[in-house]
Amino acid sequence: MLKLIKEMMAAAVNRVAVIIVSAAANKIEAAASLSKAETDAEVEGEARKLEAQGLVVQAQTLRLRAAAIHADAPAATALPALADLTGAAPAPAAPATAVPQLPAAAAVEDAPKRGPGRPKAATAGN
Repeated sequence: MLKLIKEMMAAAVNRVAVIIVSAAANKIEAAASLSKAETDAEVEGEARKLEAQGLVVQAQTLRLRAAAIHADAPAATALPALADLTGAAPAPAAPATAVPQLPAAAAVEDAPKRGPGRPKAATAGN
């Protein structure tokens, strides 16, 4: 009889533990989703600023790189470095998303005409 009571108590404790862990996981997932949405909004704002400056290719690249961060494994890009530091085998990465590189011609075409801190070129009207 005592054995049966112990088994029932163990089963009840296990079920309560599962409920607590599930609730915590849901809260963490909700916080991560909210953070991703906020980050996406910030990236979109920065991309629009780049477009307003005429840097359309850079804006597209920014959007694509932000989209390449996998929602289910946002720190996946850090896993190889972590594995190297700890000496552990690297964990499987999230599905890779191809991120196009900025073509050299587009970089030159969209580059600002003057760098930061450089004065504007003098014009005849000044």
